[in-house]
Amino acid sequence: MEAPLIRQLEDMGWGHLVGAPPGTSVPSGPGASGRGICVEVLLVDRLWTALREINVRPGGGSWLDSAGGVPG
Repeated sequence: MEAPLIRQLEDMGWGHLVGAPPGTSVPSGPGASGRGICVEVLLVDRLWTALREINVRPGGGSWLDSAGGVPG
């Protein structure tokens, strides 16, 4: 049912991380999804990477740094 949406998001450049196998209720491990623990909602490392990519100075280079609350 969600396959058409997943394909559309992938076509827009989003990455798809495959979840738990069908019939299982618990993920096999957090590392495969980029999480530190299974209950994390945000993929923090991926979020900061994306934020740095879209928040650049006119001449290039991110203006985000650890002083502004963003991990280095």
